[in-house]
Amino acid sequence: MKARSFEVQFQGKSWMDWFRGVLFGTFAIGSLAIGIAEIKGIADANGVIRHDAVIPCLLTAPILAGLSGMFIVQAIARSQPIIQICKEGLICRSVGERTGVWLPSKIAVMFDVFSGRGFRQTLYYFEWESLTAVTISGHPMNYRLIVQGDGIDHMGTTIATLTLHQHEFGMSIHAVADAVNRPIASPQLRHSFPSWQKFSVRGREM
Repeated sequence: MKARSFEVQFQGKSWMDWFRGVLFGTFAIGSLAIGIAEIKGIADANGVIRHDAVIPCLLTAPILAGLSGMFIVQAIARSQPIIQICKEGLICRSVGERTGVWLPSKIAVMFDVFSGRGFRQTLYYFEWESLTAVTISGHPMNYRLIVQGDGIDHMGTTIATLTLHQHEFGMSIHAVADAVNRPIASPQLRHSFPSWQKFSVRGREM
């Protein structure tokens, strides 16, 4: 059979998460340093020792540290493939658990930190026979890849629809969709792909 001429692993884009992780980490260290300095007392322009910023700084530092930690964890996760095409089907990596409820962006980020959802990543396994559609929706500034089918993780939790965003991929989301849809349309291509049991991630027991 002719060798396949398209990618089977689609890496995530992690540089933005690394940037935000380092940025918030720097802010956290700075806030903590100012808070400690305020405890000792800092003189204002009139020479009066003030401690006004102690509580705000010491409360802000752990929040900034939490944001930094979440973005670094997400960066590490997105340094790995977001989608892998395998002989049995697709492996899709979901980074940051979705709430399913719309929240303003700033509130959503804080909720992700305090609930722990932003630190989670899940691998979903979609067998070819269970896939019903892989499509793109949204507008050019916010394309989304919609994977529909019976996905399951290693704990046995199922999912009917998985949404992955353009910013999560290190390449065009249209190229990803085209590559994924080829073996869906042409089943004879599937046997040339590696088995998902061979990857370092734990394959789902059949």
